[in-house]
Amino acid sequence: MTSENTMRTFVALAPPKDVLEKIIVLQTRLKKKIPHGIRWVHPDGIHLTLKFLGDIFPSHRDSIASLLSVVVSSHSCFPLSVGRIGVFPGIAKPRVMWVGIGGQTRLLAALQQHIEEALESVGFPKENRPFRAHLTLGRIRNPGSFPNLGSIIAQEQNFDAGTFNAQKLLFIQSNLTPTGAIYTCLASFPLSAKPLSDR
Repeated sequence: MTSENTMRTFVALAPPKDVLEKIIVLQTRLKKKIPHGIRWVHPDGIHLTLKFLGDIFPSHRDSIASLLSVVVSSHSCFPLSVGRIGVFPGIAKPRVMWVGIGGQTRLLAALQQHIEEALESVGFPKENRPFRAHLTLGRIRNPGSFPNLGSIIAQEQNFDAGTFNAQKLLFIQSNLTPTGAIYTCLASFPLSAKPLSDR
């Protein structure tokens, strides 16, 4: 596929404004402690990614949206918490700095697994790595240039951005530009307001 005739897409949940504002405050604080060497994610790009689809043809957009609509019909809203920070793959060679996700992570994992299985049925391969729910804060350019990173992370272990209800799934296009990615929501799919057992 070529960039001229495809769309770079992914499936995600988005934190609400009040949670995002606290994450931005954290980012600002970390930027002062780590002024160089990290490419910080723009607030518009802070998503809880459940499935990265990569490049798709525009003609496949509607069929993927229909599939996601079926997936969410069997999942109800659930609460998630946002707090503490860490790095992938580990402090020895950090590549990604993240904020953690807690709360009803079992329900989150079930939704993510359902998305994986549904999209695998139409040709999207399953992710080989286990799903680890997080919000990416920044990407580290040179892992060996932060000898104090461990202590900085330790100082932020009490970070708490609050809780939110996962209420809708987003199908998002990411258009890469020289000044950063531009995100467009192609479709959103509300989760059920009540557990299925209460219907």
